[in-house]
Amino acid sequence: MAMYRRVLPLFMALLFAQVINAQFSISGTIRDQQAAGPLSGASVRLSSVSNASITRNVLSDSLGRFSFQGLPADSFQVVISFVGFKDVSRGVRVDSTTASLDTTGTGMVTLDVAMVPSASNDLATVVVSTRIAPATQRGDTLQINASQFKVNPDATAEDLARKVPGITIENGQVKAQGENVQKVTIDGRELFGDDATAALRNLPAEIIDKIQIFDRMSDQAQLSGVDDGNTQKGINIVTKADMRNGQFGRITAGYGTDERYLAGGNTTILKDNRRISIVGNFN
Repeated sequence: MAMYRRVLPLFMALLFAQVINAQFSISGTIRDQQAAGPLSGASVRLSSVSNASITRNVLSDSLGRFSFQGLPADSFQVVISFVGFKDVSRGVRVDSTTASLDTTGTGMVTLDVAMVPSASNDLATVVVSTRIAPATQRGDTLQINASQFKVNPDATAEDLARKVPGITIENGQVKAQGENVQKVTIDGRELFGDDATAALRNLPAEIIDKIQIFDRMSDQAQLSGVDDGNTQKGINIVTKADMRNGQFGRITAGYGTDERYLAGGNTTILKDNRRISIVGNFN
């Protein structure tokens, strides 16, 4: 009994420390309330109530699932939207009292979201339209339709990518679904090597048809043809069929005091299977 009294406080202290240091996650499933099926490609936005810098966006997968990992204990607002359905907003509190700990010490909160189709009050007019999903899941590849995201006529691929749920660009680092992206390919071909940000900054958004997010094998595995189990998030940009043979670019210039000036530009050439980009800056 004495041993039990000594061990119990230690066990409780370790358990308390685990709870205090726990990372939290919010996950869930989105479904059509009427059809009772999953909604793939729904946009899910998470924002912290107390910290405006914490915002994340993801798209639901082919089974309607979504997940936000590595969250601190806090109150969050989760907003889910899908074309043709009413938006759903949920307030979620994650801490040691609301989350259940898994074997890794992560506190989990799970949501079940049923979305209701939007109803029109205008019964005199019937409009038949085809809805284009903003994203579709094909195997392990999430394919985003660029036409569903509005950008300025002179926008770059980076401007477009910033609007896509699941892709973030911070301090020059491109991330997809929370993981670092080392390479961005154009129609399956490398253009800027390991500089993912440069690839996005020097490609005009107007030529993009789709953006694909997938798990790519390591360079060594691709060379050897043997899967070593090491994968990285990759982004592939699929260009529009009528723009795969052409030349695109932009020129910038500036003039300041003491006869200082700055000039620069970039040119991207797409020709058959070739992808060439030239970037230059002068001052």
